[in-house]
Amino acid sequence: MEGREFLALATSPLVAVAADTATVPAILAKCGVPDAVQFLRPFGLRHCANVVAQDVHGSSISLDPCFVRFADIHALDAVAPSALLSTLATEVVSKYASLSHQLPALRTAQEVEKFRQSVNIETLTPWFQFYIHLLSKYMGMSEHETFNHPVACLVVVSTSDPDPVSTAKALLNDSNLPPSLKRPFVDPYIQRLYLLIHDAEEVPHVDPNAILASMKRAFPTHLLVVNSAPPTPDQRPVVPDIWSPSIAETAVLLRKISSTTPLASSVPPPPQMNDQGFPVISPGTAHPDTGANLGSGSSLNQQQSVVRGQRMSISDFSGVETFIRDFLLKHVFDRMTFMMREWERDVASARRGISGRLYKVGLKYFSGSRTAAAPPTPFTDQATDHVIFPFLSPELIMRRLGDYAFMLRDFKYALSIYESVKKDFSTSEKFAKFFAGVQEMIAITSLMLTDSPKTNIDTLADTVIQNYSDAKCPLYSARAAMWITEMIKEHHNYRDAANMLIRFSGEESDLRGAFFMEQAAICYLRTTPPMPRSYTFHLMLASNRFSKCGLRNHAQRNYLTTLEAYSGLNWTLIEDHINFALGRQLFHQGNVQNAMDHFVKLLRKSRQSAAGQRAYLAEFLYIYQQLAAGTDSQALDSPIQSIPLPTIQDSDVTVYSRRSSTGDVAGTLPGTPAGQTGGLSAAGLLSQQHGGSASGDDDGAWELLEQQLLEFVAQSGSSAPAGSGAAGSTRRKQPLPGNVTLVQTSPDASTSTAVGEPVTVSFQWQNPLQVPIPTNNVFLECTFGDQPETHTELQILPNGDVPSRIARPEFELEVLHDVSLDSGEKRQVNLKIYPMQEGEITVIGVRYLLCGVIPSFRRFQKRGRRLNDTPAQRQDPNGVYAPDVSLKISVTPPMPVLDVVFHSFPESMLLGQVVQVALELNNKGTRGLKNLFVKPSHPTAFCFGDGTSIELPSYAPILTKSEATLHETMVVANTLEDDSAVALQLPLPDDATTASLTPNSKESLARGVLPPSQTTLVPVWLRADKPGRHSFKLLFMYQSENQGSYRTLRCNLSLQVYPSLRINTFTRTSLTTLNEFILGIEMENLHPSLALTFRQITSISPSWQIEPLVADEKPQACHLAPQQTQYHYFRIRRWADRPPLVVHQSPEMLTTTAIERLLLQEDPVPLTPPNIELCIRSLGTPRNLSTSKSFPLDSLMHSQRYSARMAHLRQQYPGLSQSQLHQLFTLIWTDDLDLAFFWESPTSQQRGHLALSGINLCLYSPLPVSAWLGHLDAKTLIGRALFSATVRERKALIQSFVKSRGSAGGAKDSSPVRVIVKTEPQVTLDESGNASVSVFVTLGNTSWMHIAEYAFEAVSPRRAAASSPHLTTLGNDPAADQAPNFAWVGQTQFYGTLDPEGQTQIELHACFCAAGLFDVNRWRLSVTLSFSPEALRAAAASSPQSSKSAALTAATAAGSGSPTASSSEKRTSLTYIQVPTMAQQVLVVADEPKLASSLATPQQ
Repeated sequence: MEGREFLALATSPLVAVAADTATVPAILAKCGVPDAVQFLRPFGLRHCANVVAQDVHGSSISLDPCFVRFADIHALDAVAPSALLSTLATEVVSKYASLSHQLPALRTAQEVEKFRQSVNIETLTPWFQFYIHLLSKYMGMSEHETFNHPVACLVVVSTSDPDPVSTAKALLNDSNLPPSLKRPFVDPYIQRLYLLIHDAEEVPHVDPNAILASMKRAFPTHLLVVNSAPPTPDQRPVVPDIWSPSIAETAVLLRKISSTTPLASSVPPPPQMNDQGFPVISPGTAHPDTGANLGSGSSLNQQQSVVRGQRMSISDFSGVETFIRDFLLKHVFDRMTFMMREWERDVASARRGISGRLYKVGLKYFSGSRTAAAPPTPFTDQATDHVIFPFLSPELIMRRLGDYAFMLRDFKYALSIYESVKKDFSTSEKFAKFFAGVQEMIAITSLMLTDSPKTNIDTLADTVIQNYSDAKCPLYSARAAMWITEMIKEHHNYRDAANMLIRFSGEESDLRGAFFMEQAAICYLRTTPPMPRSYTFHLMLASNRFSKCGLRNHAQRNYLTTLEAYSGLNWTLIEDHINFALGRQLFHQGNVQNAMDHFVKLLRKSRQSAAGQRAYLAEFLYIYQQLAAGTDSQALDSPIQSIPLPTIQDSDVTVYSRRSSTGDVAGTLPGTPAGQTGGLSAAGLLSQQHGGSASGDDDGAWELLEQQLLEFVAQSGSSAPAGSGAAGSTRRKQPLPGNVTLVQTSPDASTSTAVGEPVTVSFQWQNPLQVPIPTNNVFLECTFGDQPETHTELQILPNGDVPSRIARPEFELEVLHDVSLDSGEKRQVNLKIYPMQEGEITVIGVRYLLCGVIPSFRRFQKRGRRLNDTPAQRQDPNGVYAPDVSLKISVTPPMPVLDVVFHSFPESMLLGQVVQVALELNNKGTRGLKNLFVKPSHPTAFCFGDGTSIELPSYAPILTKSEATLHETMVVANTLEDDSAVALQLPLPDDATTASLTPNSKESLARGVLPPSQTTLVPVWLRADKPGRHSFKLLFMYQSENQGSYRTLRCNLSLQVYPSLRINTFTRTSLTTLNEFILGIEMENLHPSLALTFRQITSISPSWQIEPLVADEKPQACHLAPQQTQYHYFRIRRWADRPPLVVHQSPEMLTTTAIERLLLQEDPVPLTPPNIELCIRSLGTPRNLSTSKSFPLDSLMHSQRYSARMAHLRQQYPGLSQSQLHQLFTLIWTDDLDLAFFWESPTSQQRGHLALSGINLCLYSPLPVSAWLGHLDAKTLIGRALFSATVRERKALIQSFVKSRGSAGGAKDSSPVRVIVKTEPQVTLDESGNASVSVFVTLGNTSWMHIAEYAFEAVSPRRAAASSPHLTTLGNDPAADQAPNFAWVGQTQFYGTLDPEGQTQIELHACFCAAGLFDVNRWRLSVTLSFSPEALRAAAASSPQSSKSAALTAATAAGSGSPTASSSEKRTSLTYIQVPTMAQQVLVVADEPKLASSLATPQQ
């Protein structure tokens, strides 16, 4: 019902009914109606249309809809506010207690819009309509307004009465007025109308019309015929039942209100509370709010067995409607209009300034005296202490006039009357109630008149509520707020209505506050745009008020709505408040199980204070005890799986097969000085077998290491390493027979262990609360094999102690007695499983006793890797995951168990620093350990020794020499072979340890087996090769002495590397020597506070060696302060003692022919290059040089060289796999050069070296692939090479082979022929003014596989300036057309051939005719390269397909001594054009007198 219609009903005219109780109830009882009021009331509330009345000025007013209210003349008084509110609360509980009326949870404006289209929001809260309707109906008469004062009195008699006229007069006369009409503020002279009811069945012989005629002579009477319908067997009425809702609504309510017992007694008394604020619940006791305490008939909607209207016919029904519309309303409205005109003339007009008419009022009512009586004045009622205006007082007449105008919908006139009388009630605080009533009607009338009233409605409403509160009228205050907000909603100002309801909620009445908050929330749903957040928030506030006033069902209903709306938003404070409130509501209603579910949600991390969380925990424990007490104490023995306390991160649950799982610092070794760090243990960081790595490990990296180590073990032997010492090249083993396999585990298991070896399950246990949590008796729940999941019981010992283990036939479980957590504490919990049988163990979860009361169970819920194999798996928004196998343990027969500890492992190092650490190997298993291998993730950072190298220093000094240079040679294998995997030799213990061993243990040691419970040490050298933070992974693999399968052990180590030296190098060819380069070094100390000393530089190369820049210079130690930069220069010269080079066995030629076989798809030939001899030349301070041939430095250098070589090859040939790179390329090329820079810190005694590997000093590309394959068609190569690859991949592969070194990002290719020009620096003119000088030009072929055919020409100055602008000299004359003063004489063009690494000398003659500075470095060289016969023979020997043509070419070339046409057709020649890039100056001087003038002008 909208606001206007509701107010039209609430303020409709009230007719008091005085019925004959002797005959009328009996007649109406046949219709199923108890009395005349209940009979007429539904007809007055029916919609009466087309009712016309006149206003005070005679204008017609259409009243649509039109209502009339009926009330018993003896029940017109107001009801006590406390009784009315208590009754309303009780009936609202009983009528709308069902949760089916739950309001919707709406989060977004779109959801609200969709909901508004499908549901009428007005119907969401029927209890509020019930509340406002009853509150308005039973307010009763009041002294400050006249809406509930009767405007007429209807006297009802029947034809069954012997003398209806006398009875009618006796029912209502001046001598027997009811008490309600005798009150001073009530007009007793109201209109009196009469109704005559006729039941033909009761008095068949009586003429109703005759009686009606006799009554009409005395007063206005209307005849109403009822019960004209004959009785039916089924008692089914023929008219609609309009009486039942009204009777059911008010019958019980009126009985309770009129009862002498206080209404509060009908409300169930509050339960008895204990010390903690909880009700004491005993079996068989009805819980509050369940309806068990409401007796029969206590509900307003209780259905009666009486059939309403069963004897009413259609004509009877229509007759009642005709009576209401044509008789009652006509007389009532005419009387109201008449009285309004009288009051307007006699009172209102006089108050507006018209005098002389007030006396007529006294004459009218008191007659006989023509003197105007004085107007009555207000007085104070002694009984109630209320101020009362008599009904004849001008103020109350004006108020009655305004109310009548409002009833007749003359709102404009009513507003003027209210504005006029407002001044009378604003003069005194005693009139607060009257003033509030007038202000209330001014606000409502203003809203009736226009959509946007000028009057400030908010101010008026606040004044009304305040004055009603001052007058202690809470019910009228609530009614005014509801009436005003209903009218505001009528104008669709829902936001203003919500704000007003929130302001008026107040603290006086929780019931009113709850209803107002709830209606404010509903208003937020109707705003434009909707406000769903405000709706939810105020719904929660309404829930709190419902809870305070005892309407727990309503509170629960709204709390459930808000909880659903706030779920998923992570608003912990709101969620905690709602869950706490819901828990308490449900507990008070006796629903303990659901209450505990809400309290469980409070046990989490939130922003609640410690005191609040402590209260939550205490109430949760109390509720659990109550639940356990109500379920025969069985709840204490059944674990609760949903308690999130403490919290466990499922993804961090790890399983690893280790005996020790705590701590990461190992104890000091025997003999370690006190206070020195013992080392870093693998315990807690290690995992046995297949994947069960520590948290954060990269499984892909571990799998790759495992695969590489398996390949290495498959190629190694089971015997001890061949040879003695620790050289890296001697640690290979002979191939093992058969396949190498790991320990067999279940395909569904992730971790493997052996019988008797404990497996540790580690997880982090965190207390999210700010209060301590006692947790006891913690142990794992596991299953074995295919056995079903069971509940493992913890049996307390007879003496009350808790056992340390739970024994089962398949395994034993460790029990931790106390794992209590402080507030916010994180604690790593490690629980062990001791396997006793072979099979598979699955970890299900963990059991514990929370707070000493609640047995709890937390199930581990892990998921496997994310599946991305199919499009459906990749597109799934939630992801598809493989089954988790990390919690499954495979138990094998007894095995050895390796434990490793790194002693003295540093936390940080400088770049290039080398330190020695000790690796302790301990066999903690029950079987002997043999065949131990290790694979590091960073091979260049580790060097593993054996028993013979445990005392070796990191840098072996040469103390027997006092020179500053050291020359060494070393022969190494020139193959690319990954030596990162190492077979560790188990060293024998010392004599004292050996003497204490058993004979079986001594025999095991002799066979290279580490017996159980024995420990040995292995030296390890660690080098920091790159700056930054590093995480090293080391994979160990070992074998049982009596089992062929292997086990693995994973180890994680971390290291921080800080910068030390930054070294930049550059090389250029020497200008004076053919086979020589100048090496420049820029060296900077990057350390901010540590001074470093550069003490040694070492070159390692098959063809080159380093020398001082000045031959006799002795190198000195170079000290670099922090942030200091220095520059050093050296010479790189050809090694004079280099062994003769065999072309067909050179690394470059072997690689070239291997590439040719790959591209032509010929049968692969294993790449077996011969060992290569390296020249090692070191320069440094005397008696402080370190040899590079000793271990471990040679192993570290070898690892660095291999790593740099592979990185370069992968970058240049990305299309080749690692195995193909090993089959095609060698480790070192002929012109490769490695440099090592040794440094030390004088203050910290730290030593290290930096290495630069793979510097190639060849002037041209080392691999002549482009020229070598030039005789083949490119399409043929692409079509034949790697037929399984795509066309794009084949093209990329061919391009990577044939592109030059410059296009590959390296140095630019140049001619291998070098030119050295030498001459006299100064010459003197002779007497004739001429001078000549000899210029010697040396041509050298630096290639060892090419023959160079050259054409040399000395270029004249004029021609050089014209043809080659880049040949201009420093002494060019601006007059370019003048004849030069310098010219070549004699032969200027030379032709010839240079053999590989051959050279020749040419003599030129230059003539000068003037003094000056001249550039004689003027020449042009054309070089054509072709492969030497030795290279062609190497090709014939390596490529069967081209052997015939290659042999013919080689024979022809051998006979002629130079390449022939056949040779050039087979292999592409390379042509280079060379010109000088620098000047060679000659100073020409004359005699003394001519010298000054000759030098004055530069000569060309």
